Amino acid sequence: MKNIKIKKSVFNRYLSLISKKILSFFIRLKFMKSGKVKISVFNRYLILLIVLLFTYLFYLSIPVLYNYERLQKDLTTKLLKEFNLNASLSGNITYKILPAPNFEISNVILATDPKKGFYELAQIKKMKVYVSIPKLHSQKELNINKIVFLETNFNINKKSFKYIINYLKKKNSNKKIEIKKSKVFFRDS
Repeated sequence: MKNIKIKKSVFNRYLSLISKKILSFFIRLKFMKSGKVKISVFNRYLILLIVLLFTYLFYLSIPVLYNYERLQKDLTTKLLKEFNLNASLSGNITYKILPAPNFEISNVILATDPKKGFYELAQIKKMKVYVSIPKLHSQKELNINKIVFLETNFNINKKSFKYIINYLKKKNSNKKIEIKKSKVFFRDS
């Protein structure tokens, strides 16, 4: 209990110090020099909250400045290393902040193991790659949290079925792969 109370009091002191620094900037402005304007404690915290919110939103918008050609190559290699997915990503990549930072990629093709011959396993209309927030500032250090396949057509035959069975047995990663609004076609000669 004491640790929690101490941490809260330290947090309140830092919050108070930051709000005083921000307010001292506003006091230096001409319209506030007259001393007639007084800012209540509630307004100080409100101003601080607004500044922190906009700072966070600016941080989340950093990936808009990424080089998307290099991002396409980086995501392809990370999907292969972390998820063991041989994906052919299109250049149609968009970044979205909500509900969590993610890259939405249109027209993706998943293939089976390239060593055993190329076979198209799935055609994905939309693939969402959710990334972790702490490493958004660096394009090279992006961490993939989960992947969502939307509107996917899986074409399965004997070779691809064996590949899927082996993939599920050798699951390398604890990260999630979700499949939504998809169709599975079993093709057999």
